[in-house]
Amino acid sequence: MKLGLVLSGGGSRGAFEAGVIAAMEQAGLRPAVVSGTSAGALNAAGMAAGLGADSLATWWGSIADAQVYRMRRDIWRLLRPAGLLGPGNVAARLLRSVGWTWLWDIEPLRRTVIEALGGQRVPSRDDLVLAVSAVEVTSGELVRFVSARPPPERRSDRYRAVDIDVDHLLASAAVPLLFKPARVGGVLHWDGGIVANTPIAPALAFEPDAVIVVMTARRDRKRPEPAVSPTRSGATSTPCSASRWRPTLPARTPSTSWSVQRRGPRPSASSTCWWWSPTSPTSATR
Repeated sequence: MKLGLVLSGGGSRGAFEAGVIAAMEQAGLRPAVVSGTSAGALNAAGMAAGLGADSLATWWGSIADAQVYRMRRDIWRLLRPAGLLGPGNVAARLLRSVGWTWLWDIEPLRRTVIEALGGQRVPSRDDLVLAVSAVEVTSGELVRFVSARPPPERRSDRYRAVDIDVDHLLASAAVPLLFKPARVGGVLHWDGGIVANTPIAPALAFEPDAVIVVMTARRDRKRPEPAVSPTRSGATSTPCSASRWRPTLPARTPSTSWSVQRRGPRPSASSTCWWWSPTSPTSATR
């Protein structure tokens, strides 16, 4: 079975995804394509570099704030008094007078990721396709950086086959207003999560038989009646094109409480989706 894995963005909650990857390793599930945004892109790149779940979990547990970002120091650029003198209403003039468009520089994250991956470039593998999503600042276009080209019928201008490196990962993690935009090939990019925080489309573009989708947003809901039978692992599976509904069925690893959620419709009727997201321990059925 050709398996796809989708890793959502979510900042420090990306550590949860290491737990899902651990469960997949225990079940003998090896994805052929991994699509990630922001924190999910970092985990996806780690998998491509050969890092296992234990290594990813250790990495997430060891990161300090200083290894991710640093505050801007150019205080003299914070305000532009000349902007108050131009044309327009008061609001427009006030906006022009603000010189900063971001607060923190994520250059420390570059060094942290390079150290984890063992180099600037993410290793390419014949048995794993890596997809990283980001947004171009000037156009607002969502772009998908992929380590291999999708099948001809699935290709579009959004898919850009490149040698993925740390620049692409920082571009996918550069949250607007908070972090400095990252430059890829001379073009500034923002966090792909502002458009597609759960980047399932790149995974489906490579036509997998099944897709595991990991969501980092916690959703505490009353559990409805099961709409499908649970699989051996405790997750639920349905065609990705099923009608729109959202059952929540609990599953559990030794260290993490999970809920499994299903959403639709999806582009491919031949693929199956499992939806996993964190849930509070008090709301999970053991």
